[in-house]
Amino acid sequence: MKNATSNMMKGMGIGMAVGGAAALVGSSMMSSGMKKQTRKNAMKAMKVVEGFLDDVHDRLK
Repeated sequence: MKNATSNMMKGMGIGMAVGGAAALVGSSMMSSGMKKQTRKNAMKAMKVVEGFLDDVHDRLK
C-alpha cells in the first residue's frame, strides 16, 4: 500500500510541476513574443522544476 501511495504522490507532484512550468512558459510566450528575457526566465523555471523533481524523487526512495 505504501508503494502505491508513493507512486501516486510522485505522479501528482510531477504533473503539478510540469503543468505549472508549461503554464508559465505559455503565458510568457503569449504576452511578450519570446524575447531574450522571456527565454531566460523560461529556462530558469525549467531548472527549478527539474530540481524540484529530483528532490521529490530522492525523498521518496
